[in-house]
Amino acid sequence: MVLSGGASFGAYQAGVWKALEERAWEPDVIIGVSIGCVNAFALSRGASDDEMAHMWRDLPGEVGGVAHSTPSLWKHLRLFRDWLDAVVERFGERPPRYRMKAVLLEAPSLRFRMEDCLSDPRRYLEAACALPGVLPPVRADGKWLIDCGATRHLPIREALTLGATEIVAVDLLKHYPIPLARFARKKILSLRDFLHSERSEPSTEELAQVSLTVVAHDSPLGSIPDAFRWNPEHVERLLRLGYEDGLRTLSNTAPTEVVGQEY
Repeated sequence: MVLSGGASFGAYQAGVWKALEERAWEPDVIIGVSIGCVNAFALSRGASDDEMAHMWRDLPGEVGGVAHSTPSLWKHLRLFRDWLDAVVERFGERPPRYRMKAVLLEAPSLRFRMEDCLSDPRRYLEAACALPGVLPPVRADGKWLIDCGATRHLPIREALTLGATEIVAVDLLKHYPIPLARFARKKILSLRDFLHSERSEPSTEELAQVSLTVVAHDSPLGSIPDAFRWNPEHVERLLRLGYEDGLRTLSNTAPTEVVGQEY
């Protein structure tokens, strides 16, 4: 299972998980980027669809006491850190049910790295969400780590590296709120790959060797400000859309069909 970044749009992935649970589909490994790492962590510790919905629906209000207000950006960031603490506290003591990998970006080298988050989940989850200009980088193992979502938001390459033959990916940013953002991301990624003589995105030939199902909404999940908004109506809408899109995509996909190669 591959979970993209997308800030508060991450509630959509919890809705997709409900659809997957109803189909009794289970992953061997869950790989996440940015907010997808937080969802991957909870799921890897056996969070049910109800617990995932609760994590998104209720925990922000529990940790901040202001679920129905619209606080400032600074207060949102403080609440976000409190929320990460609550997620780790709630699920961190459980034994892993699935393997989990967080994909991070080292700065300033711009090298990608995978972490299982077993040794210090709080630190690595904060690093995974350390979006430049919003949250500061996190130092771990002598390296500065940041959110790699602005460069790569869907880590299909890492799933292939781990030997995946069947991939269900949940893409929160298949349709960007700002169309030019996709163009900018590809240019940055091309420059990064050139500097390191690597190819971050898999080729069409590589994708043809696996069963890839991409669950995504057919239009942007919201605006840029929406991606950093946390309120009950926003969360409920995303949970519902993720569940509906998950059911529709999974019911229309044959077991060996490759869906959505343009991601």
